[in-house]
Amino acid sequence: MENQLKFFNFSCKKCGKCCSGRFGDNAVYVRFDEIEEISEKINLSPDEFTVPLIPDLYNFDEESETCEHKLNMYKILENISFQIDEDGFVHTPGRMLSRKKSGDCIFLDDKIKNHCLIYDFRPDLCKTFPFYTISGRLDYCKCEGLEKKLDSFELNKHSDYDEKIVKMSMLLDKREFKDKVEMESIKHHFLKNKNKRFGTKEGLKKAYKNAENNLIKCVVYDINEITNVDYYF
Repeated sequence: MENQLKFFNFSCKKCGKCCSGRFGDNAVYVRFDEIEEISEKINLSPDEFTVPLIPDLYNFDEESETCEHKLNMYKILENISFQIDEDGFVHTPGRMLSRKKSGDCIFLDDKIKNHCLIYDFRPDLCKTFPFYTISGRLDYCKCEGLEKKLDSFELNKHSDYDEKIVKMSMLLDKREFKDKVEMESIKHHFLKNKNKRFGTKEGLKKAYKNAENNLIKCVVYDINEITNVDYYF
């Protein structure tokens, strides 16, 4: 991992684009342990800063400077029909951070430009951005902080670079391990409690009906509990 990372000349520009809805997908999956920490630090319940983990697309309107959901929620529901039970509930494996009407992350400060209100205890996904791993394989997202790759000569000029690389590598390993453990626990919990039929036309029709009222009825699986959540979009 470190050998792969060391040739990326990454330096956060503090541009805030990864937190904004104007520049693409800014969804942030949060683990149960991260939700607990954030909730404790800011004294808010999880429902006040998270929503069910489901695909949602935003379309930025330059004239109104807001991000609105595209009118293809029906298509989104169709794509996740295997998660929809016979009663029209969407079963989701966890939560993600809420976003404002602008599409920006709920914790992007409105007063101080590009300032994160929970920076010191932000989720691992944010700490490791733009990098992520899949089965130990390193990959990355588009980011202004990723410049040209460094060659061996240039690497020797960055005395503190190795320390940053080791830290990032450890965070990525930790993130992949914890994400995997949580998802396996949720999967086990779901299979143990599965007593509904999924992917039926009747269930999809009921989900469509709810969507007409800008509502998705969800069943959210956390590690230790199942929660019914009305998600308004």
